[in-house]
Amino acid sequence: MTKLTENHIEKIYLFVQQHFVEWYDVQVELVDHLANGIEQQWLINNSVPFEEALRIEFKKFGVFGFQDLVEQKIKALNIIYRKEIWSCFKGCFVFPKAILIFFSVWFLCTLLNSIPEKMYVLIPLFVLLNVAYFYQIINLKRLIRHRKVKTGKQWLFDTSIIEMGGLGIIFNNMVHIHLFVSEDNWSSTINLLAAIAIVLFVLLFYVSTKTVPEKFKANFIKQYPEYNLAL
Repeated sequence: MTKLTENHIEKIYLFVQQHFVEWYDVQVELVDHLANGIEQQWLINNSVPFEEALRIEFKKFGVFGFQDLVEQKIKALNIIYRKEIWSCFKGCFVFPKAILIFFSVWFLCTLLNSIPEKMYVLIPLFVLLNVAYFYQIINLKRLIRHRKVKTGKQWLFDTSIIEMGGLGIIFNNMVHIHLFVSEDNWSSTINLLAAIAIVLFVLLFYVSTKTVPEKFKANFIKQYPEYNLAL
C-alpha cells in the first residue's frame, strides 16, 4: 500500500489554505480527512497520481468546496460555546455566589430609588459597560495578532471567543440600550427590574468573556500545544 509522505501532507495543507481555510484547527481536520480519503483510494488502486486523488477527494465536498464544512464548524463551535455559557451562568446562582448577586441587585435598586435623576447612575454605568466590551474585543484581537505572528497560525476557536459564541452582536446592542431609556413614569418596580437586568447582563458578560474562554483554553491547549506558545 502506498502511504502519504510528509511532502504530501505539506501539499495538502497548502491546498486547504489556498481554498480559503485560514484556521489551523479546521485545516488539521480537513487535512486528516483528505489524507485518509487518498489512502483509501490507493488501497483500491495505488497507481492513481497524488494530485488526481486529491482532486477526487476535494470534489466530494461539493460545489462550494470547504465553505459548507467551515460554516458547520462555526455553528457547532458557537453552540458548544453558548451551552457552556449557560451552564456557567446557572452555576453562579448557588451559595455563596448567589448572595453577591442578590446584594448587587439590592444595592443598585436602592441607588436608583434614592436618586431622582436616574441617568446620573445609568449613563456612567453603561459607559463603563461600553468601555469593558470594547476593551475586551480590542485585547482579544491584539492577542490573536500576536499569536499569529508567533506561531504563523490562526484558530477558529479565537473567532468564536471574539463573537462570544454568536452572542457578541447582542452584547454590542445591549451596551447601547441606555440611548432608549426614558425617566418618565419610573417606579420602584421598574427600578427593581432595571437593577436585575443590569446585574444579569454584567454577570453574563463576565461569564462569556472570562469564565468560559479560560475553561475552553485549558482543553484546547491540550489538543493544540502550539496555541499556548504566544501566551
